[in-house]
Amino acid sequence: MYRGKQLENICLYDYVSIIHKIKINEKELDKLKKKCDENCDHNTIYSQYSTHIQIRWYHKNERIPILHGKNIPSKNNLKSKEHYGLYVLLLFKPWTTADDLITKYNFWYKACNAFLQNSNLSTWLQFIIKNIELLYRCSEETMLDRHLRQLAYKDPEIAKIQ
Repeated sequence: MYRGKQLENICLYDYVSIIHKIKINEKELDKLKKKCDENCDHNTIYSQYSTHIQIRWYHKNERIPILHGKNIPSKNNLKSKEHYGLYVLLLFKPWTTADDLITKYNFWYKACNAFLQNSNLSTWLQFIIKNIELLYRCSEETMLDRHLRQLAYKDPEIAKIQ
């Protein structure tokens, strides 16, 4: 994920939260080119320089990314620990290529564990990662509660056992 030199240390989650990418027209592109000197290499600034501009949202106007699709698997589920590691790295570790994510490790979960134990990981991102796991646990508890209520509805004696 290339987003330009100035934003290369921002993870995907933060990028979606604080950066707004909009398509620009020819008039706006000409204005931008006038501000840039002749030695400016647009491809090193941002690969979509000629069609889009990246704008930072005003403070307190940042967005909260909503993760669509399949849930991030539980951290404690041994069958899906590779998927968990990959998802966490994709969202919360700054990267340009897949090699940036896995670095020297052979497994996604090992690279993820090393990333999560890194002292440079911000407390904000640690908080978000922990909340994702909390959401997973809450959804498990909701499903269990729903199942127990159905059993109690079918057999009132089960409800009295508690």
